[in-house]
Amino acid sequence: MLLDYGSGLLAFALGVIVGAMIRDVGWFRVIEKNWLFTVSITDWEEVERIAKKAQLASQFNRPMTRRSIEALCRDPSRTSSRARCIAQA
Repeated sequence: MLLDYGSGLLAFALGVIVGAMIRDVGWFRVIEKNWLFTVSITDWEEVERIAKKAQLASQFNRPMTRRSIEALCRDPSRTSSRARCIAQA
């Protein structure tokens, strides 16, 4: 009885793993099919600017919004070189 339960559980686990792999392969095929179009419409300079801003904001351990960056830059007593760098990003 215990052996039957274990083999059923093993079959279920293998089915979940195989199903997930099939789903992922299908997803990769769709991404590959649409990749040329995605590359042609993406503004890569804007992507790099947003990524740089997010990377620098993560160093503060808090999200930096455009409003908070502008507030830091308007107040000369609180503006650090890091805040200027973020504002330029």
